[in-house]
Amino acid sequence: EDKAVADALARAKEVSEDNNATAEEVKTATDALNAAIKAKETQDASDKKAASLDALKAAQAQGNAVNEGDYTPN
Repeated sequence: EDKAVADALARAKEVSEDNNATAEEVKTATDALNAAIKAKETQDASDKKAASLDALKAAQAQGNAVNEGDYTPN
């Protein structure tokens, strides 16, 4: 779980349970939660892309390490 999302969610819950919360407090908490979620989604997508790229590079390195001279045709 992402700390920024958890913190924003906790704050949003506090505001939602506060019967004296102003409309501005609700909007601020909602906006902060939405921003934290968007940032987390962006980071997750970036991490996934980096992991895929690393896997591709590893596969290329394996392929490049193959010495055709070590194999004979059937």
